[in-house]
Amino acid sequence: QYKTWTEFQMSSAMRAVIEERWSIRRAALQYKVPKSTLGDRVSGRVLPGSTSGPRSYLEPLEEDALAKFLNRCATIGYARSKAEILVLVQRILDSKGKNVVPSNGWWESFRRRHPEFVLRNPAPLSEVRYKATDPEVFIRYFDMLEDIIKEHGLEGKPGQVFNMDESGMPLDPKCPKLVFEKGCKACALNSGNKYQITIVACASPTGFCLPPTVIWDRQTLTPELTLG
Repeated sequence: QYKTWTEFQMSSAMRAVIEERWSIRRAALQYKVPKSTLGDRVSGRVLPGSTSGPRSYLEPLEEDALAKFLNRCATIGYARSKAEILVLVQRILDSKGKNVVPSNGWWESFRRRHPEFVLRNPAPLSEVRYKATDPEVFIRYFDMLEDIIKEHGLEGKPGQVFNMDESGMPLDPKCPKLVFEKGCKACALNSGNKYQITIVACASPTGFCLPPTVIWDRQTLTPELTLG
């Protein structure tokens, strides 16, 4: 099994050899570390804390800066894709004169070193809506709402407070996952209509709702749409 020991075990074994004059064999057995690795570190051929394998393309400080940059991009709503990150790393390596190309192997190693990053399918969100998810915006909104309720004497009168919102509904909604036989062509017929209608709803905390307003995407109103 690869590296079953810890750096604490290795440093303890090194102190035993250097300070207490233990043999490398005895220290390796006592602290359960590889004898050859312990010998390399005691002799100075390998520096303490070094890891096996090829050296990382980026220095630790450079990789930390990259991680902070990616986190900042995601925080402000402009997260980077894997392809964009590889291009960015390639530019850094080119600027340093390194003739290497970061591959999927580098990406997987980067993710192991930074498990806080994951690949996800983002939900599309406009800039205005994204800014509205800021906790400070939430707090400021409810503070203003409380001031308005007090100003107009609406405290304890939920029947006089209404909330209005709109929602778009496609006339040809997205199809859910369906069951097909293996090898069969997965197709589902639809109308091909890309239009949608907008529903405006208005309700109070008491549960009373005003009749909804339906907005159709058309320039002229068909009389049949007003029936019922």
